[in-house]
Amino acid sequence: MFDCYSPWGLRLQHEGSKPHRNPSTRTDSLHGLSELRASEETYRSIVTNLNDIVYTVDAEGRITYISHQVESISGYKPSELIGRPFAQLIHPEDLPGVLDSWKGRQEGKAGPSECRVAVKNGQYRFARASARPLFQGGEFAGVAGIITDVTEQHEAESALRESEQKYRALFEQSIDAVGLTTLEGHVAEANASLFRLFGYSPGDLESLNARDMYAEPGDRDIFLRKIAEKGSLVDDEVRFKKKDGTVMDCLRSVTVRRAADGSVMGYQTVFRDITERKRMETELLQSEENLRFLTDNVADIIWTTGLNFRTTYVSPSIEKVLGFSPEERKRQRLDEIATPDSVRRILETLQKELQRDAGGDSDPERSVTLEVEYYRKDGSTVWMENLVRPIRDSSGAVEGLLGVSRDITDRKRTEAALRESEEKYRALFEQSSDAVGLTTLEGRIVEANASWARLFGYSPRDLEWLNARDLYAEPEDTGTSSSGQWRRKAPSVMVRCATGRRTVR
Repeated sequence: MFDCYSPWGLRLQHEGSKPHRNPSTRTDSLHGLSELRASEETYRSIVTNLNDIVYTVDAEGRITYISHQVESISGYKPSELIGRPFAQLIHPEDLPGVLDSWKGRQEGKAGPSECRVAVKNGQYRFARASARPLFQGGEFAGVAGIITDVTEQHEAESALRESEQKYRALFEQSIDAVGLTTLEGHVAEANASLFRLFGYSPGDLESLNARDMYAEPGDRDIFLRKIAEKGSLVDDEVRFKKKDGTVMDCLRSVTVRRAADGSVMGYQTVFRDITERKRMETELLQSEENLRFLTDNVADIIWTTGLNFRTTYVSPSIEKVLGFSPEERKRQRLDEIATPDSVRRILETLQKELQRDAGGDSDPERSVTLEVEYYRKDGSTVWMENLVRPIRDSSGAVEGLLGVSRDITDRKRTEAALRESEEKYRALFEQSSDAVGLTTLEGRIVEANASWARLFGYSPRDLEWLNARDLYAEPEDTGTSSSGQWRRKAPSVMVRCATGRRTVR
């Protein structure tokens, strides 16, 4: 009789060539053998239906049995592996550790181990082997065990590690302050940006609670109610305080941290300091209010239009000057805004300025002054001086106009009266029968009428060089008398003049 092991580690006793002399002993042996075979069939059925691989290796490290599941996992058929040293299938980097485990099996130690195992396509898969040593007659006979494919688990764990590394890098390198707190508010972890923002150091974390960071301690309770209702917060504006007590405005975004069973562990918060932005917004708002006050109360009309001259903005002062409301002005066409002659000059000026702009040799910030006759709502017209400059888009192209219009009706009326007065003076000056001349303090003759020219015999061209001193018969008379003898252009003829009258001798 001899002992042998099935692939599942069961010892079978086989009879020798000599028959048993005791029939009852033979019957008992046959009955035991039958039970053993039945048990073996049960184990065979279990092995056949396992997802894992069952294997045996002899004392020399050669595979003596491997279940058929190996083909679906590795691509090898059992017949291709039986008789091969198992070490040939182990990844070179993992082989030293596997051989150490093998030595442990030889010493009777059982236990799991993991390594990378080659598959038929030349790649490797992660395997976990649970093995126990086999002994026969007290001698190490090999190993029997089960191999589980844990490749997907390893890939998931690798992906998790990579994700955690990315998270850690993002957490540490983020320019935003990030902190992790427990349900009770204890600050469990914080990145460098949080320490810089709040003025704390890593050594402060042991005693730091989120309540200490609020400018108003009651805001922590408000936060707990909000997060319970919404589940997360995005750009929630709150006032916090630094370690030194400085209050700052922050935006925070909060997510809930959960344990594997779904229970809430605490919160992750991202803080962003908006104190400077809030200050600038306040200043901008004040500036806008000041600008609005000016545009609402200034006598001039401030306006913007597109290149089609459709009004996009006009100050309320338009109603005082022209009678139209800002809304009415926005609905008007250019020919409803200005007289035909003014419209013609507006279009000509725009075309000229756009051509200058296209040439690229003009000042992009230049302005143009243009006088325009506008219609009033009551049908009358009013003259206004317009200081206009271009509005440019991000590329520098002109997309509209910004203008300031000032009522110059009184000035135009004064100018007209002045012209009329000058025309009357000019008519009197030219048509006077008396000789009239205008001189500077130095005696240069600036202007003279026709009677003057006839009296003294000079022509208009002579005025360029003529001085009043040249007209006196006696040079010493230039500053002593309002009457006296004068000299014509012809030296032999003398003329005596008195104020308001003329005598020729």
